[in-house]
Amino acid sequence: HTPNDMVAFELDMHEQDPPNNLHENLKSDRLHKFAKGTVLCVAYGSTIGGLASLVGTGPNLVLAGYWEQHGDIAQGNINFASWMMFGLPFSIVFGASVWFYFWLIFCRGLEGSVISTDVLQAERVSLGKLTRAHISVIVVFASMVLLWITRQPSLHGWGSLFRQKTAGDGAVSVLASIVLFILPAKEFMGPQKILGWEDCKSVPWDIILLMGGGFALSEGIIESGLFAWLNTKLTILEGMPIFVIPAVVSLLVSTVTEFTSNVATSTIFVPILAALADASNLPSLLLLIPGTFACSLSFMFPNSTPPNAVAYGTGLLHVKEMVKYGFVINCIGILWISVFTLTLGRLVFGF
Repeated sequence: HTPNDMVAFELDMHEQDPPNNLHENLKSDRLHKFAKGTVLCVAYGSTIGGLASLVGTGPNLVLAGYWEQHGDIAQGNINFASWMMFGLPFSIVFGASVWFYFWLIFCRGLEGSVISTDVLQAERVSLGKLTRAHISVIVVFASMVLLWITRQPSLHGWGSLFRQKTAGDGAVSVLASIVLFILPAKEFMGPQKILGWEDCKSVPWDIILLMGGGFALSEGIIESGLFAWLNTKLTILEGMPIFVIPAVVSLLVSTVTEFTSNVATSTIFVPILAALADASNLPSLLLLIPGTFACSLSFMFPNSTPPNAVAYGTGLLHVKEMVKYGFVINCIGILWISVFTLTLGRLVFGF
């Protein structure tokens, strides 16, 4: 998300700096208000968009890894295709709701005003034409997504040709990476490849190790007997109306994730929520899906997510403004998580 934010914010700031790029009737204070909304839309849009895909954000992968090792497939299957069926509509509706909220706050009264698109056009021209490397990456990425979507063994996808758990989404990702290490960047059979070892040094290995530690923690909770002990203690949701449960889980997790990283929050809460569901005789995914999505509801503080930090770094926003707008968006997110979990979630995951 962060690289996308950096590029978008750079364009946004360039757009705001030259006063001669603006329509004469656009007042500076109105422009400043519009700029705040634009910056927040980019930051929050990066987070919301990441919810649509299984690989879009860390908590999604944490849940997928946990479910592959310890989940009951009879309750539902989590893979790239099923996640897209649930996450993409949710991301679109949630994003549209945030857009409408920001339109009410930042854009009313700007009708008829025109902001110059010269900067965007200049940046587009500077990109030049697609190169061989660009086309190769597009083809490899599209092929990878297609393999992810068509893998599902239960739908007679290509994954049914292999033994269970031997060809997962991770194998497809590794295969795509190997292909990029082989394909030439410029000349055919040339020495320079699209990917090199230098590129691997920029991979956020700390996040990968954190996620791996989360899987180890989940395994330790089960093997040590802590999971079984929690089953005898965590019965607080038993007897609670089912339509309230996703909202309660989302509220709890979203509050914690404002002060910790979303990956760390998910590694802690996923095994606990699974134990809580088992103790309360509830489907595990009824708690795990809203809990995982709520891990990304970090919109209130600059240090909650990298996109928030980049937005705050533009100097256009104060902390109290981010808290005010982020609180409303958290409430919108909790509402939609609850609605989608109890409707589309049941259809997609079968709980």
